[in-house]
Amino acid sequence: MKLLSTLGAALIAVTSYSSEITMEKIGHYQGAPLGNGGPIDIVDYYKDTLFVANGTNTENQKPSLDIVNINGLKNKEKNFKLTKRIEVQKFLKSNEIVSDITCIKVSPNGNFLALSVALTPTTEKGYIFLTDLKGEYIAHYEVGSLPDNLAITPDGYKIIVANEGEPGKGLKVDPEGSISIIDLSQGLTQGKVLEVKIDETLIKGELKKGLDEYILASPHKPSYSQALEPEYVSIDKNGKFAYITFQEDSAIGKLDIDARKFIWIESMGTKDHSKVENSFAIGKNSSELVTANVFGMYQPDGIKVINQNGNTYLITANEGDARDYGKELLVEDNYTIGKLLDSGKKINVPVTEEMKNLKVSSFRGKNDKGEYDKLYSFGARSFSILKVEKDGIKLVFDSGNQLEEITKKHLPEYFNSSNTNIKPYSRNGSKGPEPEDVEIGTIEGKTYAFIGLERIGGIVTFDISDITNPVYAGFFSGRDYSEDIKGDVGIEGLKFVDADKSPIKKPLLITSNEISNSIGIYEIKVK
Repeated sequence: MKLLSTLGAALIAVTSYSSEITMEKIGHYQGAPLGNGGPIDIVDYYKDTLFVANGTNTENQKPSLDIVNINGLKNKEKNFKLTKRIEVQKFLKSNEIVSDITCIKVSPNGNFLALSVALTPTTEKGYIFLTDLKGEYIAHYEVGSLPDNLAITPDGYKIIVANEGEPGKGLKVDPEGSISIIDLSQGLTQGKVLEVKIDETLIKGELKKGLDEYILASPHKPSYSQALEPEYVSIDKNGKFAYITFQEDSAIGKLDIDARKFIWIESMGTKDHSKVENSFAIGKNSSELVTANVFGMYQPDGIKVINQNGNTYLITANEGDARDYGKELLVEDNYTIGKLLDSGKKINVPVTEEMKNLKVSSFRGKNDKGEYDKLYSFGARSFSILKVEKDGIKLVFDSGNQLEEITKKHLPEYFNSSNTNIKPYSRNGSKGPEPEDVEIGTIEGKTYAFIGLERIGGIVTFDISDITNPVYAGFFSGRDYSEDIKGDVGIEGLKFVDADKSPIKKPLLITSNEISNSIGIYEIKVK
């Protein structure tokens, strides 16, 4: 693997903010009442119809596939009602209980829908259900524990599933993370499931060091395969390779789909927040972006693969995530730097007053004496672009501090607020705006990346027509900040719709929002 070096300031431009891209909300679907169970995690689109993975689980509403026709956009209709709801529990055996619908995708040819369903407890094997576009059952296939995300190859013949395999309550059961490949080449009802296990011989270098730190700290001493938890999947345009994020360990894997094996699993490295271009807001009641002797773990969630100029690139939304198994077992983000010092821990790097408010990993960066030689924070508060090379990945761009600079400029009164309140600075000590997902779209010959921010809310757009030199193109938020939860709040997923496939023949961006339990439909305008 090629070691990742910290980006220089020359790659990051943060001074000029344009408004090339603007958005207008033109449609809304409410999947459940506010505060009523949620979440609405993922939405897909095909021929004037939304397909929504509605995870609402209450006495009156169970996890369902929601089908919503939005053809009325042509007639300026804005508030859309449910066309059809299919509770996925009816697809299960009587002794099986659905926990959540984690993902939904329409096949490229529109022949079927694929839904990933986690069971209760989530350590049990999950399912991928296939239905037609009316929600009628076709087939189902058992996959690994806690299927969290899926993607379908461009020819529609294979489904790639990331099985996260999170530990169960009390760490009594800890399934291995894995990838399931469902081969549908013989027909939708004649599919074959092939499980790809993590090849532990690929675990080395910086990734091995990070996993070893976790394994040492964890009371149940997991294997590498248990420790690595596949999160999100993106497939290249040829359908040959899938790229998978392993969020907690800041890693990305390249999967050869036909060979059914990982080629490599590599660390993204860490982000040096002592660099000016990587400054971040971490003080208790301040929007000032400061440098600090801290390394940010990228910990990507959403990922998209894109081919440009004969090369393959990955775009990641670096949300961040900590391991939390309960106070009596292991809570990785239980300590701020100030609390570590108060508890008598020795930190061998200079600590400023602002740094004391920042949460860091409780077990990473320790030396043999139990002292902290390095401090690691969660998430990178950025999106990154990585070039895929033969033996791994090379970081070619990181947005540095731009996401916080942009939200600070446009939403100063609510800067780093959370998705459950509008109190400013409440996320300074944790993961800031939390970039959750990334979507790619082409408009009028230009290619754009849309980055959804889970906490403060909003979508940041960058022109990535020159993939190694992204240019800021606009910011928009569908959240109403007059109340804690109003408008579209808690972005989880994004779906771009080309103008030629849109009901109004103009490009759209559709957001799924887990806190407001809503779907937002936005018309994209280019100035």
